Amino acid sequence: MTGARIARGIVSAMLRRSFLVGFVALGLFACSPPEPPTITVKDAKITGVDLRGMSISVHVEATNKNRFDLTLGSFEGKILLEGKDAGAVTLVRPLTLATGERTPLDVPLFLAWNDLGMVAAAALSGRDVPYTVDGIVGIGGGKLSVRLPVKTSGTIPQKDLAAAAQRSLPKLPFAIPK
Repeated sequence: MTGARIARGIVSAMLRRSFLVGFVALGLFACSPPEPPTITVKDAKITGVDLRGMSISVHVEATNKNRFDLTLGSFEGKILLEGKDAGAVTLVRPLTLATGERTPLDVPLFLAWNDLGMVAAAALSGRDVPYTVDGIVGIGGGKLSVRLPVKTSGTIPQKDLAAAAQRSLPKLPFAIPK
């Protein structure tokens, strides 16, 4: 009987190993590797202008196909206005990219001026101002941490730049005579 017990023990151990190998193999093939999200810039709006810089809200469409949320944790870049370096652009606060398809997000950025005189000249030019933003966005969460290049360009309507500048001026405590 001792031989039969040993044989059953060996068969039982082999079956346990087979099940273990099968579960590990199933786990390896069932889990797909994490995918970086896609981010598409739709438009941007100036939300404030002052002597330090400019606040910008960038409307993007983000797609996160992973089974876990991601955090858009950083953005470092620069902005060119009319082809000239206007300053450094940074993310104001982190945002969550939820699991699922196409999430619209408003990304708050801040542009610290490099050359306020050049920016003022562009704003006072009376015409729309072409811009290019070039930077790196840091995204992470779960088992994924990536840095993706982002480059976009467009035109800031002169009326938007003028309205943002006007909203940023302090209110005068007295009336100006006409």
